[in-house]
Amino acid sequence: MYAEYTPPPLLRMVDAGRLGRKTGSGFYEYA
Repeated sequence: MYAEYTPPPLLRMVDAGRLGRKTGSGFYEYA
């Protein structure tokens, strides 16, 4: 990784384990 490189928000969420429907979070919060 380059220090000046910032991944897109989607990749940052994936890295944080926020993969969407499967994990119950992401762009939307799944109840």
